[in-house]
Parts: sequence; C-alpha cells; structure tokens
Amino acid sequence: MKYLVKRIAQRARLVDKAIGKQQAASRQLQQENGACGPYRVVKGRIVYDKPKGEDIVTVPLTNFVAQIVEDISEDDGSEVRRVFRIKANLGEVEYVFLVPAHDFGFMAWPTEHVGAGGVVFAGAGTRDHARTAIQLLSTDVVRRTIYRHTGWRDVDGV
Repeated sequence: MKYLVKRIAQRARLVDKAIGKQQAASRQLQQENGACGPYRVVKGRIVYDKPKGEDIVTVPLTNFVAQIVEDISEDDGSEVRRVFRIKANLGEVEYVFLVPAHDFGFMAWPTEHVGAGGVVFAGAGTRDHARTAIQLLSTDVVRRTIYRHTGWRDVDGV
C-alpha cells in the first residue's frame, strides 16, 4: 500500500511539472509574438497553439491575417444594426470591408471579401477558433455610431 501511495505521489508531481512546462511555454510564445491566449500571427497566417499532452502543437487556422478595426452601430431611427470594418492581409494585398456582425461568426466572409485565396482551414472547430482568434487579436477597435436619419435622438439622456 505504501508503494502505491508513493507511486501516485510521484505521478502527481510529474503531471504538475508537465502542466507547469506547458503553461510556461504558452506564456513565452505569447510574449514573443504578441499573442492573445493560444492565438497568434505567424508568417501572415493566424495559428492556434493547441495543448497536446505535455506539448503544444501549432495548428494553422487561416492563410491570411484579419482584424476588426472598427465596430460600427448604424442607427436608422427605428433600429440599430452593428457592422464590423475588417482589415485583412493575404500576402502583400490588403483588403478593407464591412461585415454585418450577425454574419461574422459564420466565417463565410473571407471568400466573399478576400476571394478564393482567403482560406479558413478545414477541421473540427477551426472556424470557431478562427473567429475567436480574430476577435481576441483585434486590439484598439474604434467604436462609433452612424445616424442614418434626420431628427432628434435621445443619447445618454441628452
């Protein structure tokens, strides 16, 4: 029985050590690459640093880089619609376009706006990871409201 307890304690220490190494490696990658969580940009593509056992496997999500640069609320007087201005780079070519917020998560917009060359790679959950990565890697997003009507509007009690 003592032998079994000793082996379990040894195994627990090994697991703790492996988890610590994995966390340290992930933090180092984030610091080196300006990453956000497990997502980062490498050589013009967005990747996911996926934990696998004691290692981290880099999984490509897209072959382009995209970020939300503007979060726009369009107020037509009766309802407010939200759109994102997105800047995407595929190689040396930069694309800037608008995507309705309700369509953003479906990730069908890369082929529409970047063209046939804009690829979100195949795989279970890849589209979700790509969407999440783009949102988390989008820093300094400008937020503004565009009023698409004339007349008065009560804004913050004024």
